[in-house]
Amino acid sequence: MVEVSTFQLIKMGDLNHHGTLFVAKALEWLSETGFITACHAYEDPNELVYRGMDDFKFLKPADKGEILRFTGKIINVGTTSLTVSVKACSFADKDNSDPYCMGKITYVVIDKETRKKKAHNIPKEIMCEHK
Repeated sequence: MVEVSTFQLIKMGDLNHHGTLFVAKALEWLSETGFITACHAYEDPNELVYRGMDDFKFLKPADKGEILRFTGKIINVGTTSLTVSVKACSFADKDNSDPYCMGKITYVVIDKETRKKKAHNIPKEIMCEHK
């Protein structure tokens, strides 16, 4: 099973007009963790491309000074694609049970030369149970 965590400190420049984490910054960090997770399963980042994001939810505001843990898990493996579920929880939330935001990102593997989709041969055993 593949699971990757990244950590982000919310700073003044990450805030919106309400003084909480700006959704675009959360999406950036969510996407970054998703890509790192996908790269952990498929080791050539030059052949991974973003296909789309689904089910993004912002569940509660996060404040300046909060440290967030973004955890990515591969939840689906197709022939040429893989889907990563990413959620952000407080650094203090050890079991990731109370997320601030979450979403699913699908990546496709392409051939570097032809730019066409290609089989990635990632085994389904790397998938995690989606929570």
